[in-house]
Amino acid sequence: MNHCAAVLALTAACAACASSAAQAVQPPASLAGYLTTFGVDRAARSFLEEPLAWDDAKQRLALRVVTRLQLAPAERIVEWEGESVALGQAPAGILGDRLVRVAGRAVFVAPADLPTDDPVAAAMPRAELVRLLTPDGRVVDVLASAVPRDWPRWQTIDEPAGVVGLPLTLDAGPAPRRDGAGSGWPPGPPAVLLAAGRVAWHPDTSLGRLGMDYGLFDTVADGRPLTAADGDAFYATLAAVGNGAAEPPTTAPAITDLIDPAQRWFSRHRGDGVTVAGVCRRATRIDIDDPLRLRQLGADRYWELFVFVDTPLLQVHDRVHDTYPVVCCVRELPSGMPTGQALNERVRVTGFGFKRYAYPLPVGADGGGEPQRLEVPLIVARGVQWRPSAPAVRDRATPPGLLMPAGLLATALALGGWWLWRRGHRRTPSRRSHLPDRVRLPGDGGGS
Repeated sequence: MNHCAAVLALTAACAACASSAAQAVQPPASLAGYLTTFGVDRAARSFLEEPLAWDDAKQRLALRVVTRLQLAPAERIVEWEGESVALGQAPAGILGDRLVRVAGRAVFVAPADLPTDDPVAAAMPRAELVRLLTPDGRVVDVLASAVPRDWPRWQTIDEPAGVVGLPLTLDAGPAPRRDGAGSGWPPGPPAVLLAAGRVAWHPDTSLGRLGMDYGLFDTVADGRPLTAADGDAFYATLAAVGNGAAEPPTTAPAITDLIDPAQRWFSRHRGDGVTVAGVCRRATRIDIDDPLRLRQLGADRYWELFVFVDTPLLQVHDRVHDTYPVVCCVRELPSGMPTGQALNERVRVTGFGFKRYAYPLPVGADGGGEPQRLEVPLIVARGVQWRPSAPAVRDRATPPGLLMPAGLLATALALGGWWLWRRGHRRTPSRRSHLPDRVRLPGDGGGS
């Protein structure tokens, strides 16, 4: 079992144990019932509406609501968000047990104090207060547990944002103060204070305009195997590209930027447009059986392509290559395009950079006894431009040494100290290396 398989197997085992322990007390299906079960129902929350100054007691109660929303089962959250109403269309009795949707501009973010004497609220890693301005000029404050990491704190910002949250009170809310010098929270109370699990960020980029929440990228880490922490961002990206064709990137990164860890391209440009062109050596259908992912994507599968692209001469360890694989996860394939292994199809993929996927090689698999790690770029796209070619033509850019007899695709990349390339008229044959049979992603129905 590879590392990703072990992690996800452990995650599944923990989830199974939690499920068994919770069978005796299943959370109610309705939001009102759920909040009542945990002591933050409408009656308890009425304390927040009392005409008193915002104090520690109110802060503690508001954070308990945030915590309970964060801990609610994912399938319940999806249901409750589906029943939400836009803030401008909410009834007069907005302070009920129904979520509301708000879209606007985030203008200020500050950390919220977590009480140490409340084990429920103190269990949150962090909580923050975000001020939003709606298009009609209303001020909305949001107390949330997840706020985009790239937003500056304690200073004015202007970022497109959205939230689905529970109204807590009107014309009142906390006003954080910064320790020491510096400005504090903007003056004036909000029209409404919301509690929410997260605040979404939709920047004015090709992917942001397709509906991607860039805040989900905060849990994606490069140079590691795929883990459950990548799942929400991956499927959100896959869902976003289904909303429209990707715009051609104005300045596509060089292939060496994508595959060289020292460039740190993904950490600085995650979600940016990428175009790769090369030879597709494998196209695998990935079936999805998770009900939440099915609902999110509106599809029961996606396709995983291994595309070999031309590169300068690369020497990794003791091997030299002039071609390199890129993993492309796409929602659809052109009609008639072959699938399976041992392909030789010219393709061009325009999508969005997701991460550098790292895979540990078996000890000794690369000609030595020391453990080694390989990395490949992972790109998410809606579709593929296919350029059919005569089956008898063999592509020069993919030497036989990069393909394993069992059909495993090749790659050659490792962390730290590996990067060395040179240009010249002589090309050295590559030796074989190893890659997982397929790059399995959290919740794709196939396990990992």
